[in-house]
Amino acid sequence: MKWTHKTTEKIANQLQLAGIQVGRSTVARLLDDLGFALRVNQKKRAGASSPDRNEKFLFIQDMRQRFELRGNPVISVDTKKSELIGNFKNAGAKWSSSAEEVNDHDFLSLASGKGIPYGVYDPQANRGSVFVGVSHDTSAFAVNSIRSWWCWEGRYCYPKAKNLLILADAGGSNGVTRVLPASFVVIDRRTSLASSVAIDQPKPFVV
Repeated sequence: MKWTHKTTEKIANQLQLAGIQVGRSTVARLLDDLGFALRVNQKKRAGASSPDRNEKFLFIQDMRQRFELRGNPVISVDTKKSELIGNFKNAGAKWSSSAEEVNDHDFLSLASGKGIPYGVYDPQANRGSVFVGVSHDTSAFAVNSIRSWWCWEGRYCYPKAKNLLILADAGGSNGVTRVLPASFVVIDRRTSLASSVAIDQPKPFVV
């Protein structure tokens, strides 16, 4: 046997049907002796690595260094998992005299809305900002988050900046066909910066 979903009680029942008198506690002890335990899946198998993987990171690193040496900002952006807003269960614990009761199901109909966090990280300043949307993960939301970061923080950290480098993956609101057309029009116009976007995919895509 390599694995089973059966409980020790069900295994004991099957053995009893086969004429082996054994209880569930004995089954549990024998499984433990054989090195079996309740386990979860582990994400360890990596996919095939792109032959251009190292070249891609070196290329992006070179771009970052050139922007930074000229006093220009470099930001890394990404959208995180959306969360329902309301009386829902979340991981974590807190000191309390009694447990707080929450909804027994995570239905959208029970939510007062949903929050979509969009992160902007500035590696030079080692500072991060999170902007929360309440509708959809769109390119307009991504662009507005980047513009807000510049207006509230970026322009004060980089007062002489003329260019902005945005590092992003190729999914969701950061997709090549979604964020790029909007980003150059809106970000450039509202921030007075010439923006460049480096998309992290098998081969680096830069505009």
